Amino acid sequence: MKVLQVASSLSDWGGIERYVLYLSRGLTERGHDVTVAAPANTPLEKHLRAEGKTVETISVVKKFDFDAFRRYLALFRGQKFDVVHGHFSPDFVVAGVAARLRRVPVSVMTRHVALPWAKAKANVYLKLWKGIIPVSNAVKQKLSDSGVPESRMCVAKAGTPRLIATKGREEMRAELGLRVGSFAAGSFSRLVKEKGIDIFLRSIPWAPDVQAVIYGEGPAGEELAQLSSFLKVANQVSFMGRVTDIANHMSAMDVVVIPSVWDEAFPYAALEALSLGVPVVASEIGGLPEIVVPNENGFLFTKGSPQDLGRALNDARSDDDRRARLAKNGKALQEAEYTVEKMAERIEGAYRQFGA
Repeated sequence: MKVLQVASSLSDWGGIERYVLYLSRGLTERGHDVTVAAPANTPLEKHLRAEGKTVETISVVKKFDFDAFRRYLALFRGQKFDVVHGHFSPDFVVAGVAARLRRVPVSVMTRHVALPWAKAKANVYLKLWKGIIPVSNAVKQKLSDSGVPESRMCVAKAGTPRLIATKGREEMRAELGLRVGSFAAGSFSRLVKEKGIDIFLRSIPWAPDVQAVIYGEGPAGEELAQLSSFLKVANQVSFMGRVTDIANHMSAMDVVVIPSVWDEAFPYAALEALSLGVPVVASEIGGLPEIVVPNENGFLFTKGSPQDLGRALNDARSDDDRRARLAKNGKALQEAEYTVEKMAERIEGAYRQFGA
């Protein structure tokens, strides 16, 4: 199949950008001809070109960008794509209308967030796109509640390359200043309210033997640092900022904490932790319970509850053998179900379901 991945409104380097990169890689490995529309001079474009992928540098900067629309019309006239696959809301209108006018055989969109649509918006998207791919059953339920028929959806969960640490665990822990024998719980996310890092900090008094290691940057960073001082837990908390060698830092943790207070769709942090054999402690919300199964590969706690997160952290810390078993199970699950190859296989199945 000749496939266009539409990512012309993606300019950061987060979960959706990684999804597009990994999907393009996986589909190419399965023999498909993949082109990606992405803004110039963005992390996504640079990663794609580093892998030798074909990139059309198109940017969508508003809901209906006429310049981008003209470029999509020309692109679809010049190249006969079998599938056009959109990934982010500004692209859903611009590329969707152009694909419909040029009669691209199959047009699908992935819904990457577990948020409902207004009925009017759902109706517009259903007219523009043949199929919708929710990244989890939690997302599918939100779309169903918005009036999207079951027949127009195909859940296809993401996958990730297996992360490989280039430094030994103890070497990395020493670099981080973690005491020998200490229990390190790391969070890896943007520092914004919906990620629930304040809940993580508020759980520390309930888990006094846990060292919290917080990675990421964002507008809530200063407020979170002040909160750790207010709670008198600053000696148990390290703010590491943004790092590029995620595998080394994540593998140095005893658990990875995902304390989100909004409905996470299907977060890469959980898949990456599993790939490294690190158990996950996560809010029981959104698509997280579809990845994290208590007593199988991690721990769940009640959304927004510092006490219950503290309980889960103490539970994780209390039994080294159990934690090792959960780590082994998680790694096996990622290798069996959440690889790039499996992801591409699922998406290819969705394309065929909608007529490719």
